[in-house]
Amino acid sequence: MRDKLNYLFETVHPKDRGPWSHPEVHRATGVAISTLSDLRTGKNANPTLETLQRLARFFGVDPAYFFDTPRSDRIREQLDQVAELRTLAAALEDNDAELILARMSTFSPDSLREMAEILKTLRDSEK
Repeated sequence: MRDKLNYLFETVHPKDRGPWSHPEVHRATGVAISTLSDLRTGKNANPTLETLQRLARFFGVDPAYFFDTPRSDRIREQLDQVAELRTLAAALEDNDAELILARMSTFSPDSLREMAEILKTLRDSEK
């Protein structure tokens, strides 16, 4: 639980700023700051279902992400790919990068992986 929540804090945030703070997540979700801290440090490894649902909604992931299942692995893979594509899009300095990123959420993990490879190839060819 700790690692999964920390990963969301580290990677799922607006592109023009750093990670969300505990007070910001508290205000948006109603989850107590102390609960957030305990979950992120591993002091609390057994949150309520309601807490998981609120955090999942805030970070834009399926609540299944927090459980050890093949589905949570797929969600993590998609988050990794989106983070990589966001980095690549920023490196491309393309005015349409945000539009491209918004549309990527509709693609399968295989398609996202393929797009990441294409973008890497394009970036490398321009060096």
